[in-house]
This record gives sequence, structure tokens and C-alpha cells, in this order.
Amino acid sequence: MDNLVKVIKQLDLSIGIGEASRITGASGAQLRYWEKKGLVHPIQRIDGGNKRYDLNTLMRIILIKYYIDNGFTLSKASEIIRSRCDDGTIIRTFIMQRLNDIQNDGEMVKLHFGEIDNDPGYQMVVEVQDENVRLLRQKNKASKEEKV
Repeated sequence: MDNLVKVIKQLDLSIGIGEASRITGASGAQLRYWEKKGLVHPIQRIDGGNKRYDLNTLMRIILIKYYIDNGFTLSKASEIIRSRCDDGTIIRTFIMQRLNDIQNDGEMVKLHFGEIDNDPGYQMVVEVQDENVRLLRQKNKASKEEKV
């Protein structure tokens, strides 16, 4: 999983302001204003080329535009996005530090998160099938599972 993250980061996917504007529906003037306000952070090329927007920044632009189009002020949109990004960072950290294994049999995906810190001998397993998610406590050496 760490290798996949490294490969994606090495792809260096980014687009210029014109393409970002076309994709997101935000005008170039809006993008520059949001940058000035510190809401979006384009990548400045070392070789002095034009500013570019990576995938994370594009997602942020899409969210800002969505909230503004739905009646939120820029300040409120920014506040909502910051709180959600903080939640996303926490979730990403949890997954990166605890996810040990993923099993996919074509019908169900099992995520193994390792031993439960305050319950030695058991690990946390998440089963995902279609829209259903089950959180399970599973003995480390046996196959018996208990719902958490």
C-alpha cells in the first residue's frame, strides 16, 4: 500500500490554471483570489514555469466552488473544508499506520487493522460487501469472530 502511494505521488499529476478553471467551473480570477486568501496552494515549478494545480488542490477548488454555489460565504466554505480536511488527515493517518492486510475475494473486502491495543489477542477486522460494513473483533490465532 505504501508503494501505491509512492507511485501516485511520483506521477506528478498537475494542470494549469486554464484547465483547472475549465474542470472546476471556478474562474481564473476566483482561483487567484482564493490563492491570495490562502485557500488554495498551487505548485510553483522550480524551472520558473506556470503555477500548476495538483489533484488535492483541484478537489479543494471543487469543494469551495460547490459551497459558494450553494449559498455559503467564502469564509464559511473555507471553515467547512478545513474541518473536513482535518478529519481526512486523521483517517488517512489511522489507515496508513494500522492497516496490515487487505483481502478481496471478489464479493467481500476484508481490512485487517492489527491487534487491538487494549484487548491483546484480538485484532480489528472490517468487512465491506456492497454497501454493508461490519466491524469485527477477531482472535489472532483462531477464526472465531465477534461483533464489536
